[in-house]
Amino acid sequence: RARLTSVGSTAAWTALVAQQAEAWDGIELEHLSLGQLLTRFHHHPGTVDLVVTPAALGDAIVDVAARLAGSLHTVASGWLAESGPGVFAPHQCDAAEVAGLGVADPAGTLLAASLLLGEGLGARSAARTLERAVAAAAGAAANDTKRFTAAVIAQLPAARTDTEHFQEVLQ
Repeated sequence: RARLTSVGSTAAWTALVAQQAEAWDGIELEHLSLGQLLTRFHHHPGTVDLVVTPAALGDAIVDVAARLAGSLHTVASGWLAESGPGVFAPHQCDAAEVAGLGVADPAGTLLAASLLLGEGLGARSAARTLERAVAAAAGAAANDTKRFTAAVIAQLPAARTDTEHFQEVLQ
């Protein structure tokens, strides 16, 4: 949806994000304080798509977003590099949450792959397709990795909105 939320506490950060957002057509940018973002997560979670923040706030924001969503398994984060694809990973859960259960939730890993595709490699159509498939399969098989994975794969054709996957050109 091209909505970008910036959370930072300095004028330099706000100026940097605004400058970068201007380079991309159609980006809807809003600047929020940390408190405003946390309130938005709680009261209107569907209105936050992508958050950029200085590294010092990143882990705290990811943790709160995951806790409010009810799971640490479905949150992915990325650290973008000045050149190259960056680093993308699922937010790690507390080992005590899954220890001894014989389960691992692949949703966070698949969402991290979606971030890598879109933000790191520029394949935004493929990223959106994977993200939509994960969202559609989310309730299909709680705590059953095989059923969840099969549900994601089954959702891929319906989640794909382009006619063919192609390398998108970043402008």
